[in-house]
Amino acid sequence: MRLFALATALCAVIGSSHAAENINLGQTIKASLTTSDRISDTGGRSKDYQLSLKKGQLVALNARSTAIDPILILFNSDGTVLEENDDHGDGTDSLIVTTIPENGTYLLRLNSLKSDGGDFKATGEYTLRAMLVSD
Repeated sequence: MRLFALATALCAVIGSSHAAENINLGQTIKASLTTSDRISDTGGRSKDYQLSLKKGQLVALNARSTAIDPILILFNSDGTVLEENDDHGDGTDSLIVTTIPENGTYLLRLNSLKSDGGDFKATGEYTLRAMLVSD
């Protein structure tokens, strides 16, 4: 019974109703969050990407946008949050730099904050980069 409950919770976290797009280390993706994307837990919109990573790799994951306030969340292969970042440095861009604990497929979620009538909206263009710092 516990295993079933864990599997159900994991599906909710990973968001199985929307397929994750692949992103590779060294790749830059220019995309947009739209009203057809999943509503995020922050009230904005959300899109998932999956990465195949190896134990010991130091990776940098970066989201930049002038339209949305991006939040990045990296989940390990069992659905546990490994890292999360909102507003790296002085701006609103997000950056995760982490050493990968084990080989596997990781999920990178890009969320936008809910629009509150300020400068940023819940939908809009962004650039997402996945970089290998060292292996």
